[in-house]
Amino acid sequence: MTYRRVLGLIGVLALGLGGCDWWSAGQKPTEPVEAIAPSPPSPAAPSPTPGQGWHRYQSPKGGASVLFPKKPKADVNQIETPNGKTEIFLARHADNQQGRVYLFSHNAIPVPKDSYLDIEKALNASRDSLAQGISATVTSEVKLRLNGFPGREIRLTRPGQFAAKARVFYANGVLYQAVVGAEDAKLEDEAVMTFLKSVQLKKSPGNQPK
Repeated sequence: MTYRRVLGLIGVLALGLGGCDWWSAGQKPTEPVEAIAPSPPSPAAPSPTPGQGWHRYQSPKGGASVLFPKKPKADVNQIETPNGKTEIFLARHADNQQGRVYLFSHNAIPVPKDSYLDIEKALNASRDSLAQGISATVTSEVKLRLNGFPGREIRLTRPGQFAAKARVFYANGVLYQAVVGAEDAKLEDEAVMTFLKSVQLKKSPGNQPK
Protein backbone atom coordinates (compact mmCIF):
# COMPACT_ATOMS: atom_id res chain seq x y z
CA MET A 1 0.00 0.00 0.00
CA THR A 2 1.63 3.22 -1.10
CA TYR A 3 1.89 6.17 1.24
CA ARG A 4 0.01 8.26 -1.31
CA ARG A 5 -2.90 5.81 -1.25
CA VAL A 6 -2.98 5.89 2.56
CA LEU A 7 -3.11 9.68 2.55
CA GLY A 8 -5.93 9.59 0.03
CA LEU A 9 -8.06 7.35 2.20
CA ILE A 10 -7.30 9.38 5.32
CA GLY A 11 -8.36 12.56 3.58
CA VAL A 12 -11.77 11.31 2.51
CA LEU A 13 -12.81 10.42 6.04
CA ALA A 14 -13.19 14.13 6.77
CA LEU A 15 -14.49 15.06 3.33
CA GLY A 16 -17.93 16.58 3.16
CA LEU A 17 -18.23 17.91 6.71
CA GLY A 18 -17.91 21.46 5.48
CA GLY A 19 -20.21 21.31 2.49
CA CYS A 20 -22.90 18.65 2.84
CA ASP A 21 -26.39 19.56 3.97
CA TRP A 22 -26.93 16.87 6.60
CA TRP A 23 -29.69 18.57 8.55
CA SER A 24 -33.30 19.70 8.33
CA ALA A 25 -34.83 22.81 9.85
CA GLY A 26 -37.29 22.71 12.71
CA GLN A 27 -37.95 20.19 15.43
CA LYS A 28 -36.97 16.57 15.09
CA PRO A 29 -39.96 14.43 14.06
CA THR A 30 -41.79 12.54 16.80
CA GLU A 31 -40.73 9.31 15.09
CA PRO A 32 -36.93 9.28 15.57
CA VAL A 33 -34.86 9.39 12.41
CA GLU A 34 -32.99 6.36 13.77
CA ALA A 35 -36.16 4.27 13.77
CA ILE A 36 -35.83 2.97 10.22
CA ALA A 37 -37.22 -0.44 9.38
CA PRO A 38 -34.91 -3.38 10.12
CA SER A 39 -32.72 -4.20 7.14
CA PRO A 40 -31.22 -7.45 5.89
CA PRO A 41 -27.86 -8.27 7.45
CA SER A 42 -24.68 -7.78 5.48
CA PRO A 43 -23.59 -10.62 3.19
CA ALA A 44 -22.69 -13.75 5.09
CA ALA A 45 -19.06 -13.96 6.14
CA PRO A 46 -17.18 -16.03 8.69
CA SER A 47 -16.67 -14.63 12.16
CA PRO A 48 -12.89 -14.96 12.29
CA THR A 49 -10.84 -15.09 15.44
CA PRO A 50 -8.02 -12.55 15.57
CA GLY A 51 -4.54 -13.99 15.26
CA GLN A 52 -1.57 -13.23 17.43
CA GLY A 53 -0.65 -9.57 17.59
CA TRP A 54 -4.13 -8.12 17.05
CA HIS A 55 -4.70 -4.95 19.05
CA ARG A 56 -8.02 -3.52 20.26
CA TYR A 57 -7.92 0.22 19.79
CA GLN A 58 -10.07 2.08 22.29
CA SER A 59 -11.11 5.55 21.20
CA PRO A 60 -10.08 8.11 23.84
CA LYS A 61 -13.38 10.05 23.61
CA GLY A 62 -15.69 8.39 21.12
CA GLY A 63 -17.24 5.52 23.04
CA ALA A 64 -16.02 2.97 20.47
CA SER A 65 -13.34 0.37 19.85
CA VAL A 66 -12.08 -1.79 16.99
CA LEU A 67 -9.51 -4.53 16.41
CA PHE A 68 -6.45 -3.76 14.30
CA PRO A 69 -3.93 -6.34 12.98
CA LYS A 70 -1.22 -4.31 14.75
CA LYS A 71 -1.23 -1.38 17.15
CA PRO A 72 -2.35 1.56 14.98
CA LYS A 73 -1.03 5.08 14.77
CA ALA A 74 -3.56 7.51 16.19
CA ASP A 75 -4.00 11.25 15.99
CA VAL A 76 -6.64 13.94 16.20
CA ASN A 77 -7.23 16.95 13.96
CA GLN A 78 -9.54 19.90 14.27
CA ILE A 79 -11.79 20.68 11.30
CA GLU A 80 -13.66 23.88 10.53
CA THR A 81 -17.28 23.49 9.40
CA PRO A 82 -19.98 26.10 8.68
CA ASN A 83 -21.46 25.21 12.08
CA GLY A 84 -18.30 25.37 14.14
CA LYS A 85 -15.22 23.32 14.83
CA THR A 86 -15.16 19.56 15.32
CA GLU A 87 -12.41 17.06 16.02
CA ILE A 88 -11.78 14.03 13.86
CA PHE A 89 -10.11 11.14 15.65
CA LEU A 90 -8.20 8.77 13.37
CA ALA A 91 -6.42 5.45 13.91
CA ARG A 92 -4.62 3.75 11.02
CA HIS A 93 -2.45 0.79 10.17
CA ALA A 94 -0.78 0.15 6.81
CA ASP A 95 0.03 -3.49 6.00
CA ASN A 96 2.51 -3.00 3.17
CA GLN A 97 3.17 -6.73 2.83
CA GLN A 98 -0.49 -7.46 2.11
CA GLY A 99 -1.12 -4.18 0.32
CA ARG A 100 -3.85 -3.04 2.70
CA VAL A 101 -4.64 -0.07 4.86
CA TYR A 102 -6.98 -0.16 7.87
CA LEU A 103 -8.59 3.08 9.06
CA PHE A 104 -11.01 3.95 11.84
CA SER A 105 -12.28 7.47 12.45
CA HIS A 106 -15.02 9.27 14.32
CA ASN A 107 -16.16 12.84 14.72
CA ALA A 108 -19.07 14.71 16.21
CA ILE A 109 -21.27 16.42 13.62
CA PRO A 110 -22.05 20.09 14.35
CA VAL A 111 -25.71 20.86 13.66
CA PRO A 112 -27.15 24.36 13.11
CA LYS A 113 -29.36 25.85 15.79
CA ASP A 114 -33.05 24.97 15.49
CA SER A 115 -32.25 22.03 13.20
CA TYR A 116 -31.74 18.29 13.55
CA LEU A 117 -29.37 15.88 11.86
CA ASP A 118 -30.86 13.79 9.07
CA ILE A 119 -29.09 10.49 9.71
CA GLU A 120 -29.81 9.01 6.29
CA LYS A 121 -28.35 12.11 4.64
CA ALA A 122 -25.28 11.84 6.86
CA LEU A 123 -24.72 8.19 5.96
CA ASN A 124 -25.29 8.93 2.27
CA ALA A 125 -22.82 11.80 2.41
CA SER A 126 -20.20 9.60 4.06
CA ARG A 127 -20.66 6.98 1.33
CA ASP A 128 -20.45 9.54 -1.45
CA SER A 129 -17.39 11.20 0.08
CA LEU A 130 -15.56 7.88 0.25
CA ALA A 131 -16.37 7.13 -3.39
CA GLN A 132 -15.37 10.61 -4.53
CA GLY A 133 -12.19 10.69 -2.48
CA ILE A 134 -10.75 7.51 -3.98
CA SER A 135 -12.35 7.89 -7.44
CA ALA A 136 -14.27 4.65 -6.95
CA THR A 137 -17.72 3.30 -7.74
CA VAL A 138 -20.08 1.98 -5.07
CA THR A 139 -20.74 -1.63 -6.11
CA SER A 140 -22.78 -2.75 -3.10
CA GLU A 141 -24.44 -1.21 -0.06
CA VAL A 142 -26.32 -2.85 2.79
CA LYS A 143 -28.05 -1.20 5.74
CA LEU A 144 -26.80 -2.35 9.14
CA ARG A 145 -27.57 -1.84 12.81
CA LEU A 146 -25.11 -2.05 15.68
CA ASN A 147 -26.50 -1.84 19.21
CA GLY A 148 -29.57 -0.32 17.59
CA PHE A 149 -27.57 2.38 15.80
CA PRO A 150 -28.04 2.76 12.02
CA GLY A 151 -25.20 2.16 9.60
CA ARG A 152 -24.10 0.93 6.20
CA GLU A 153 -21.67 -1.59 4.79
CA ILE A 154 -20.28 -0.26 1.52
CA ARG A 155 -18.02 -1.80 -1.10
CA LEU A 156 -16.18 0.41 -3.57
CA THR A 157 -14.07 -0.55 -6.57
CA ARG A 158 -12.15 1.17 -9.29
CA PRO A 159 -10.14 0.10 -12.35
CA GLY A 160 -6.77 -1.41 -11.54
CA GLN A 161 -7.98 -3.88 -8.89
CA PHE A 162 -7.96 -1.49 -5.94
CA ALA A 163 -11.09 -1.80 -3.80
CA ALA A 164 -12.30 -0.74 -0.39
CA LYS A 165 -14.93 -1.86 2.07
CA ALA A 166 -16.35 0.33 4.82
CA ARG A 167 -18.74 0.12 7.73
CA VAL A 168 -20.20 3.48 8.68
CA PHE A 169 -22.38 4.15 11.72
CA TYR A 170 -24.06 7.13 13.35
CA ALA A 171 -24.53 7.03 17.12
CA ASN A 172 -25.14 9.67 19.77
CA GLY A 173 -24.25 12.59 17.50
CA VAL A 174 -21.07 10.96 16.24
CA LEU A 175 -20.19 9.53 12.82
CA TYR A 176 -17.98 6.40 12.90
CA GLN A 177 -16.14 5.02 9.85
CA ALA A 178 -14.13 1.79 9.58
CA VAL A 179 -12.46 1.38 6.18
CA VAL A 180 -10.16 -1.19 4.60
CA GLY A 181 -8.44 -0.50 1.28
CA ALA A 182 -6.95 -3.47 -0.61
CA GLU A 183 -4.60 -3.32 -3.60
CA ASP A 184 -5.63 -6.85 -4.63
CA ALA A 185 -9.36 -6.10 -4.17
CA LYS A 186 -9.72 -9.19 -1.96
CA LEU A 187 -12.12 -7.84 0.62
CA GLU A 188 -13.60 -11.10 1.92
CA ASP A 189 -10.24 -12.00 3.44
CA GLU A 190 -10.36 -13.12 7.08
CA ALA A 191 -8.33 -10.14 8.32
CA VAL A 192 -10.56 -7.65 6.53
CA MET A 193 -13.73 -9.11 7.99
CA THR A 194 -12.19 -9.39 11.46
CA PHE A 195 -11.49 -5.66 11.42
CA LEU A 196 -14.88 -4.56 10.09
CA LYS A 197 -16.92 -6.88 12.30
CA SER A 198 -14.98 -5.95 15.43
CA VAL A 199 -16.35 -2.40 15.70
CA GLN A 200 -18.03 -1.88 19.07
CA LEU A 201 -20.19 1.13 20.02
CA LYS A 202 -21.38 2.02 23.50
CA LYS A 203 -25.13 2.07 23.96
CA SER A 204 -24.81 5.01 26.32
CA PRO A 205 -24.10 8.49 24.95
CA GLY A 206 -21.62 9.02 27.76
CA ASN A 207 -17.98 9.92 27.02
CA GLN A 208 -18.77 11.29 23.57
CA PRO A 209 -16.78 14.04 21.83
CA LYS A 210 -18.11 17.51 22.51
